Amino acid sequence: MPRKRNNKISPHLRRQRILQLLERAPDEGFSCTEIYTQLKYAGFDFERKTFERDIDDLSNEHAIYEEGHMPTRYLLRKGYRPKYDIRLNDEQIQTLTIALGLLKKLGPTHFSSLVTEIETTLISSLPEHLGLEFDRFLLLQLVQDSLPGKATLKSSENLVITLTALRKSQTFSCQYESQNPSSPEKDPSRIRNFGPIILEMVAGSPYLLVQDLDESPASTKISIKRLRISRVHNAKLSGNAFKAPPPKVYKQFLDSFEAVGGNNNKPINISIICSEKLCKYLQDHELHPSQKILPLEDDQYSIEWKMPLNYRMARMLAGFGGDLYKIRPTELKRWVANLWNFGTKSLLN
Repeated sequence: MPRKRNNKISPHLRRQRILQLLERAPDEGFSCTEIYTQLKYAGFDFERKTFERDIDDLSNEHAIYEEGHMPTRYLLRKGYRPKYDIRLNDEQIQTLTIALGLLKKLGPTHFSSLVTEIETTLISSLPEHLGLEFDRFLLLQLVQDSLPGKATLKSSENLVITLTALRKSQTFSCQYESQNPSSPEKDPSRIRNFGPIILEMVAGSPYLLVQDLDESPASTKISIKRLRISRVHNAKLSGNAFKAPPPKVYKQFLDSFEAVGGNNNKPINISIICSEKLCKYLQDHELHPSQKILPLEDDQYSIEWKMPLNYRMARMLAGFGGDLYKIRPTELKRWVANLWNFGTKSLLN
């Protein structure tokens, strides 16, 4: 799902992001529509005409050239590297330290050690006044342990290889352990081949959206899958270049919840009627961007979502017991009821 739009991002940062996209452009360059769409997904909120003015202004300052027509495509001259001007205010520096702190606490240990290296590098490499502020803000925050816990990996090697494949746009092979016992991916001896598309982080746990190259040769429909990196084994870079499909091919995966969603888990309408206690909890912990809260009579509230159905949501709702009055759809209601019934029997026996 696209990030929430932020119309407070400065024109300077918006133009720097355009330059960064052009640096990563394929050989044929990017069209205006492709760049504009990527910026929208990144959370930038501005009009198409504003973007077109940005391109014109950037072309006067940097080695950007146009190629083709209908649509015109934009590229940076080969070998040209723009010089970026780092401008950070106190609020942005503090936000950066918070983001790094969360990743260090919740992410795999491999990320934790990298974050420490990044913090040290930033303190020594930023202009002196920014480095001092960054170091000061690091001491003004503490990320506590929480129920989601810290993501763990048996080995960081598979994480390193999959992220390298994503960074370098290369295919990779691996064995994958599926949670579904009947899935062919459960076979520990089966070598699979994937093309990396996008990294997803769910409460500190890394997932990788991939194109299944065994199931989707060039002549057939593209097969998109989501891999939990902790279940990837014996990953190896193949060295073959990979061009990710356009976002429209895997859009249904972007509308996910807790890494559930995609080909077989499309968003559906979910609703509950609950007490003020549960309502306040969900006001403080928005489960999904589609969440809507409507006050009813007698201190009751209706809460609605449109997202993939997820068993973890049933576990969360079950923990509120008598604060739940109605649940839809029936499948979610049955999950919650079963959790109550099985839990009660287990405790009383």
